[in-house]
Amino acid sequence: MNSLISIDDLLNRAFLLACFIQGDKENAIRIVTEAMAKLEVAMTAQDKRLYYRPAGRSWMRRSKADRFRNKVSFNELHLLQRLVYIESEPYEEQQERASGRGLIGEAEMLIHFIKHLVKITIKRNSFYVTLGLSRLLYNYTTAETMEVYNAVIQDPERMKDDYYFRSRKVVLMKELKERFGHFLEIGRGPRGEERFRAHAFSSRFVGLVRECFSFFTPWQSPCSVPAGVDPIGDGIPGLSYQGHQEEDKTEVNRIHAVLHPECYERLVKALGFAAPDERLEVPHFFLSHNESSGEGPRSYRPSSGLNQDELLAIKGNLEEQAARRKKATAGLLRVMVDGTERARLDPNLSRRIHFDLDRDAELIEIRAGDGGGDLLLASHLFAYTAAGDGFQPAKAKIRLEGGQQLSIVVSPGRDSAAASVEVAYQETSALRAASLFLRRMANSEKTGRFSWREWGTSGALAPTLAVALIAICVVGITQYKQIVENSLSPSKVTVSPAATPIVNESNNSVPQTGIAETGNAGITEQAGKTPGAEGPPSSAKLRRTTAAPPQSTGTQISQPHNEPPLSKRNVAGAPALTARPGVIVTNQTRQRPESGVRGFHVAPPSVRFREVKKIFVDSPEDGPLGQRIRESLISGLKASNRLAPAQNRDEADARLIVSVVPAQTGGVNTGPEKASVVVQLVNARGEVIWPLPSVSRSGEYQGVTADVTTRIVRDLLSDIQRAEQQR
Repeated sequence: MNSLISIDDLLNRAFLLACFIQGDKENAIRIVTEAMAKLEVAMTAQDKRLYYRPAGRSWMRRSKADRFRNKVSFNELHLLQRLVYIESEPYEEQQERASGRGLIGEAEMLIHFIKHLVKITIKRNSFYVTLGLSRLLYNYTTAETMEVYNAVIQDPERMKDDYYFRSRKVVLMKELKERFGHFLEIGRGPRGEERFRAHAFSSRFVGLVRECFSFFTPWQSPCSVPAGVDPIGDGIPGLSYQGHQEEDKTEVNRIHAVLHPECYERLVKALGFAAPDERLEVPHFFLSHNESSGEGPRSYRPSSGLNQDELLAIKGNLEEQAARRKKATAGLLRVMVDGTERARLDPNLSRRIHFDLDRDAELIEIRAGDGGGDLLLASHLFAYTAAGDGFQPAKAKIRLEGGQQLSIVVSPGRDSAAASVEVAYQETSALRAASLFLRRMANSEKTGRFSWREWGTSGALAPTLAVALIAICVVGITQYKQIVENSLSPSKVTVSPAATPIVNESNNSVPQTGIAETGNAGITEQAGKTPGAEGPPSSAKLRRTTAAPPQSTGTQISQPHNEPPLSKRNVAGAPALTARPGVIVTNQTRQRPESGVRGFHVAPPSVRFREVKKIFVDSPEDGPLGQRIRESLISGLKASNRLAPAQNRDEADARLIVSVVPAQTGGVNTGPEKASVVVQLVNARGEVIWPLPSVSRSGEYQGVTADVTTRIVRDLLSDIQRAEQQR
């Protein structure tokens, strides 16, 4: 048996299978593309990839086809077949919801039913495949089904009793009923057993059922049931136990013997039972519009596979996703189970998360957002125990193209949970691990969830401490040099490249240049005075603008790391000023208090991000567009029931600084008004408290103005609520 297949042949097989299930070429290509992407990231747990960069400088000149492996293995082949079943499910359900419009008939519903029956049984083992087909599609009795499985397993010691057969049949019926809902009806058989209500003319669908099983038989698996064999007396070597290492391939052979129409027919006839075509019992589907014939679906049925352009397009998509994963950083990770979000992991706050699994779960995905949208980082198919009744414990480690490592650990569940899952994130680069560690330490002050034990076993603690020690040494040497320079030149005056505006309290729209003395007097002088001259300060009360945070009392300005240079801060509403020669401008101005005692002006109080309730919307744009956006944001805050707009800055907890740039239309714009908007939420000390560094938001929004303002308010509310939950 040839267990290898070329990538192009693999894509064509997957495409033809998806077309048969879905009946639509465009949807089939989407299904194949998504299934291949999941196969690619699932294989990284085994240090394998479909897409790779060849060694040497010549890789950039190679075509997309040359950057893929020529062959895939036996296991990878069947993994893709299962992924096609999984990816096809949402498209099938979409078709079924349109059944009232006559867009789906009995033939299409039967294909969906058989595919789902195969999907939920092959993920377990050959016992469930034998039980599902023999009892739920064909009407063989429990005793006959037990004989068929005895021939398939080729080991009397591994046989189950009749009670186990009946109880597992109930499990499969329940899962099918949950999937198809009102389309199926459960009734009672001759002996009182529960069965799906059968179609009155099942024989019409014999050809379609055989075609289904021809598509659903495991790819590249051999026919192990010879004609005229006595499966019990003579035995079937291809289905017999060949040792632990070969058991996976032997199990695939057993599944083939049941799904392949010719093999299954030879098997039941050798046991003396009626042929499968005579025992076919197709469920009756309750549709608003029924297709009476059993000749198969009337939808798209390709005669050939994908053309060269379509093959290259799918490979190009995989190459693009691999490049995006290489650039992925530690942002918010979404954990999906069978297409439903079950948990979120923020590496900046925690290293791991835990959650419980439902009993019928099949696929876990880990996704993140980047500049290109949603990005699949990792996927893992759950494996079942040998009995097929529960999840098999597993530990998968997936190394991303960027060097990060994701681990998925599946453990036995507690109480009513079928299993427990742990998802963990780790940086393998020492420098990035240290950076992530320090960010997590900073966030732990707010969340209170930091664990030294967790980091002591993560491998990031040692490099983090080394980097921190180097940083401390650099900072210490720098500060020592500054102290020495200041002591040698106590009266030296330097000019800052950018000045912090000092605003007149009575008219905050008129900026003035603040002048600070560097000698021992430490008195603020009025603009235009010579340093050291006597005279009282200006009669107008001075205060620093809220656009600049408080700084230390050194002689030179120090910019906060999370704010743009002061010379560029006019975008945020604070005009940049130029200092006069011989004058030092600092962020914290020394003043002469009313009591006559010299000291520092007390910094205004500041609330945390999660405590913000009143926001002053501050837009420096005086034009009509800026005013409309400001008014729209104020309306959004009023409607939020959590935040409220402030009438002025003094009563606000924070200031939302809005910068607006109209979109370039290249001509007369007759459509909706568009703009590019940059927002920052600043507290009373001038510190940027939103967008949060732990959330993948840049603060820049583009598009139709009405949509932009809605997204700004929505993101702001979402992040505040998340911050409240993490208290």
